[in-house]
Amino acid sequence: MNITPTTSEQSNDVNTAHTALEYLEAGLSVIPVKQDKTPAVSSWAGFNTQLPTTQHISQWYSSNTHGIGIICGGISGNIECL
Repeated sequence: MNITPTTSEQSNDVNTAHTALEYLEAGLSVIPVKQDKTPAVSSWAGFNTQLPTTQHISQWYSSNTHGIGIICGGISGNIECL
């Protein structure tokens, strides 16, 4: 992933993408979420059983302002949200 922001908005996108990649590298299943915390992908159920790829992360966070959602449970090392 090429990280070269030219504006503060691009910088925020890059920071979010970088953080999402760090979560993925830590073994967490990451998905993009909208401002209202709903999934920003049409079908996220597959990420319950398979981690997204770095290509997914690059696409999801390339030119938008989505937040980061983590799918809990077995796919993410059995983490829980309380």
